[in-house]
Amino acid sequence: SNFVISNITVDLTKFHHVVAALDSNILSCVRDVIRNPPAENAYVALKDKILNYFAQSEFSRLKLLLRDLQLGDNRPSHLLNEMQNLAGNKMDEEVLRNLWLQRLPTNMQQILSSSTDKLTGLAQIADKIHEVSNFSLSVSSIIKEDSAIESLKTEIADLKKTVQRFSRSRFRNRTNRSRKQQSGSRSTVRSGSESRSGKKLCWYHFKFANKALKCAGNCSYSEN
Repeated sequence: SNFVISNITVDLTKFHHVVAALDSNILSCVRDVIRNPPAENAYVALKDKILNYFAQSEFSRLKLLLRDLQLGDNRPSHLLNEMQNLAGNKMDEEVLRNLWLQRLPTNMQQILSSSTDKLTGLAQIADKIHEVSNFSLSVSSIIKEDSAIESLKTEIADLKKTVQRFSRSRFRNRTNRSRKQQSGSRSTVRSGSESRSGKKLCWYHFKFANKALKCAGNCSYSEN
């Protein structure tokens, strides 16, 4: 296109334009043609040299076409374009069609296998099926995620209830123990206690000794 835009038609001029556009790595690979260009068709010789050096070998292209190339995340039409580029004009369309169909998901193969459309039409149908399938998978994934979230919310709510019940139970147990302790203390206060000498004293004399202003019960205080 650059040659056409610039109205370049002379072979040697094309040759020098290409040489000026190449980087050092490519120049080193085709240095023999650059140093000694043929008197005629120098541009054609340089182009062929570059393509032969960097293009895939026939074996690697065939291996990629027959075995390694897969659909992956691509659209079916993109896969077909890649396969057509690899096959060039060296493969019958019917053979290419069968190879392409084998790379597609089973449900898509079942739909397309009965169609009599050409490859271009089949690729368009396959793309639509691919879009619908991806949409269905996305919706299914969203539904599963929503279900998982709801399940997680339920589990969290149940866990909260369990923690609350456990907290209330511990609070009641602490309250009951506290009440028992207080009751025991009051009972001790009411009934008095024993002095160090072993005598039974009322609460007043046990608490205040000779300063007690009252006495209750069977108190054995010596100054009673």
